[in-house]
Amino acid sequence: MDDWQNKVHSMSLRAKFAVDHKILTDCDFTFGNREKDSQVISCHKLILAMTSPVFHAMFFGGMRYDGDASIEITDIEPQVFRQMVQYIYLGQSGISSYKNACDLYHAGKKYILLHLERQCIEYLSEHLEKENAIQIYEFAQFHGEDELERNAVKVIQNQASYVLKDESFLHASESTLATLLDSDRLNISSECELLAAIERWALAQDIRENTTESSARKIAAPLIKKLRLLTISKHEFVNGVATSSLLSDSEKLSLLLRIIGADYPPMMNGLCEKRSKRKPCREIMNTILEFDEVTDALCDGSEWFTSVFTTNTPVVLLGIEINLQKRGEEGVYKENLMVKVGLAFKEDHFAEESLLRTVPYNSTAQVMLPYPPLLQPGVQYAVHVFLCSPGVYPLGNHTTLTCKHTNLELEFVSHASWEQCHPWNTTVLSSLIFTDVVETDDAKVNADE
Repeated sequence: MDDWQNKVHSMSLRAKFAVDHKILTDCDFTFGNREKDSQVISCHKLILAMTSPVFHAMFFGGMRYDGDASIEITDIEPQVFRQMVQYIYLGQSGISSYKNACDLYHAGKKYILLHLERQCIEYLSEHLEKENAIQIYEFAQFHGEDELERNAVKVIQNQASYVLKDESFLHASESTLATLLDSDRLNISSECELLAAIERWALAQDIRENTTESSARKIAAPLIKKLRLLTISKHEFVNGVATSSLLSDSEKLSLLLRIIGADYPPMMNGLCEKRSKRKPCREIMNTILEFDEVTDALCDGSEWFTSVFTTNTPVVLLGIEINLQKRGEEGVYKENLMVKVGLAFKEDHFAEESLLRTVPYNSTAQVMLPYPPLLQPGVQYAVHVFLCSPGVYPLGNHTTLTCKHTNLELEFVSHASWEQCHPWNTTVLSSLIFTDVVETDDAKVNADE
């Protein structure tokens, strides 16, 4: 094709044009059916090697591949590999669904495309919903994505009644269900919900494995022992347990006798002896600070910002979110900051945590407190943020002082910087992260003392 170089105006688009039209390509990837052109993806070794350490080793390093042979890909679907190539050439991932994000993450991890991995995790975090929470939890656990895993667990706990009835529950692994049943906090009306869900799950395994119905009890045996059946009422026993195929008649009788009279011997067959009901789990809430204007401020690595606020009802302060350093282009840097929480105008503090890790510019970061304090209404509290990494931070001028969430109000009294080196009522805070006092037993500090 004559003069193709002038048909597009940027280097990345020229490279994409060249790969789309197979101009100067010098390596082919096949996916099982070599006769179909749609199953052959042609690329440029140099461009692949410039993006991926694996491709560099494959074409120019110790893993050098025979240049005359096509490279067969057996663990990535052609459309996903093509999507990865599009990212390499244009920097655009084009993620279309949570499943697509999981598949693309696998491709990015295989070829050590760290930025692509991060885009996939960001997509999954933004599209985490009750319908896909179990799949995303299992994906995050398998790949060691701890923050995504924790967020998925919270969705499962908060939406437990829905998740237990959803089709996705039937495809969960046994270890996932064991984790769910080990939780002290689930939004369910009764333990009978869990029993019915486990029974549906076990029967679904029978159907998939083409075994007999009697094996459902054997499949579910480790999970049954985690059910707190002693917490149900006589009415729930009659309507929810008596007809279950997962318990034997002798186990049902043993359970009923202990529901009626607590002085009977321990439960048979290792069934759970707990009589404490699972506690409800409330959704974590954010109070977002609204700014009239944002200014860029150069911080020298010894900045100290303080925000004073009150609440109208008891809450548990889980953490904060802050605005990270700004930069004209994408990239990462090593953030170093400390957060302390205490009574306003007091030197002492009752909660603290540090953030010391590599983070992207032009973004936000959450700092979660390891021992979330219980805050009481009518008391003024202070959040201190110490910035120890020199750089440019966006400071918001916070003039809307009251943030509401349902019947809860958090009112910011003031924002200030150490020695007043920045304008009054400016802060690096983006939001406070809190929940109802029922959310966590870790709220051991009564912060009005």
